[in-house]
Amino acid sequence: MSKRWLVTRFDLVRNELSITFFKSEHATEYQIANPEARILADENEPTVWLPTLNSMKSIRGCSDGLAVCFDSEKAARSWCERSIIGSMKYGEKTEVYIQREWSEAALDERIAAKSKRLQVPSRISRSSSPRTPEQNERRDARASERTPNR
Repeated sequence: MSKRWLVTRFDLVRNELSITFFKSEHATEYQIANPEARILADENEPTVWLPTLNSMKSIRGCSDGLAVCFDSEKAARSWCERSIIGSMKYGEKTEVYIQREWSEAALDERIAAKSKRLQVPSRISRSSSPRTPEQNERRDARASERTPNR
């Protein structure tokens, strides 16, 4: 049986999604694999923060966990891929679901698969303030320069 290996929330003050993992290794690996994710230096919990997008129309709880609704199928698919732990249900074209219950092995596998596919360096930067999209682009460009092409 699966266990809760993460908790998802929407923070109204920050206007961001947070994912709190039960292992700091999961949070660290998630941040490495998802360029939008950031871990705040002043937090004690293994929490990553994800910015909201203009294409996000609503966020709601559901029986599986959390549903993030988008204004288009393209936006939903794009965010689903970047979110790593999101999935789209058959027939739902604009909703991404983040399930609340995972086995530790399944969560490890999902995050590790994305990290390896991106060939992301294992260096982690921590920041107490959000990164701008321009900062993320510069970081991604530096990472791609360090990653050998195949």
